[in-house]
Amino acid sequence: MRTGPQTWARTEQSVGGRYRLDGSPSGASCAPTTRDADIALDVGELGTFCLGDESPVRLAAPGRIEELGPGAVAPAEGMIRAARRA
Repeated sequence: MRTGPQTWARTEQSVGGRYRLDGSPSGASCAPTTRDADIALDVGELGTFCLGDESPVRLAAPGRIEELGPGAVAPAEGMIRAARRA
């Protein structure tokens, strides 16, 4: 599995952009960047896997999240996804 920072591209016209996410057990950061994106998603999909029970991998299968580099979606699973609701 790929580890380390990822760049995510927000796809909405009004608030789109690229953001570099870096996280570890000691902390996390998110900042705007001009680097090429690893994955592309809109705010709806971001909310779906951050706040819901959905997986980035399952969202990528029907194209709701676009993987822009090989193996880029799988690390997103552990970077930001919340635990399942009870």
